[in-house]
Amino acid sequence: MEGCVSDLSEPFAVLVTDVKDSGQPFGLYIFPVPARETIRIQITGVKDDEISDMMVIDMAGRVISNQKVRGQMGTLLIEEYPTGDYFIRITNKSLLLHGRFVKY
Repeated sequence: MEGCVSDLSEPFAVLVTDVKDSGQPFGLYIFPVPARETIRIQITGVKDDEISDMMVIDMAGRVISNQKVRGQMGTLLIEEYPTGDYFIRITNKSLLLHGRFVKY
């Protein structure tokens, strides 16, 4: 093979003995949309004690807020935000989720 600098290794078998299932698929729900003062964030598929990072980004790509969310529910105060569209990015060791909301 061109570009290969060593011989191929011998094939080997992999046996999967356990697959963890959270029982619920990961999801991000934001409501109400549009909103004026507060939005609620629901993250499905995470444990009650799991900590996620929540980043709010405006349409120009500027990071507006960084917060932590514990478990499946969070609240975000948006009354000081200018009117417009925003993205939310939720990350932790298990997931990366994106959502969008409108502030009026």
